[in-house]
Amino acid sequence: MKMSVFKYAMFAMIIHGGIQSCNQKPSEKAEQVEDAKENLESSEKELAEAIKDSTMEEAEFKIEMENRLVENEKKIADLKIAMNKERKDTRKKYEVEMEELDSRNQNIRNKVKDYKKSAGDKWQDFKMSVNKEMDDLGKSISERAEKNMNK
Repeated sequence: MKMSVFKYAMFAMIIHGGIQSCNQKPSEKAEQVEDAKENLESSEKELAEAIKDSTMEEAEFKIEMENRLVENEKKIADLKIAMNKERKDTRKKYEVEMEELDSRNQNIRNKVKDYKKSAGDKWQDFKMSVNKEMDDLGKSISERAEKNMNK
């Protein structure tokens, strides 16, 4: 019995929905279609703008990183010149440190160059990771320079 009442209620709701959609005037339907087209066009424009902004952000980030990497290379080169003035046994130790700094700098460059853009959080995580690596490398270079100056 309960199932029959439920079936009749569902059947009544389906018929009511069908009648309601038939009662809509053609001008109202055309208006809804026009609104949907406008919404689609607006969404497409927003998507195109978001892609453009995203591409610009990536390009700016890569340029900023390359500038920082070049600056690091200059500082490392200056440290190598200063290293050549040291005694031979001390120079060996510094050479290892300079190679490590060079390697870290090159690894960051490769990481930025090889990165394939992805959406949202992965891009933000990548930027944070690279910025942290750059900051750590910059700190290591500065510490090495300070040690040279304090001699």
